Amino acid sequence: MSLMEPIHSKLARAALNLGLREVSADLGISTATITRFEKAGDSRISTLKLLQDYYEGKGVILIHADETAGLGVRLKTPSTG
Repeated sequence: MSLMEPIHSKLARAALNLGLREVSADLGISTATITRFEKAGDSRISTLKLLQDYYEGKGVILIHADETAGLGVRLKTPSTG
């Protein structure tokens, strides 16, 4: 499993229409911790994994950069039935 990049967090929040305060409250971490990660990639591995698990649990797929395209996110298609 590849770890998320700082921009993944911003993109995931935007895709899910979540604000810093909501993510912070859901995870029990400070908004400053999330902001610090998103701006500088400064975070403990445990915090990074917590954020990644949170977004992936909400249906976010992290797309990592390769030789043909940049990184991004997309949402899983909701299952029907």
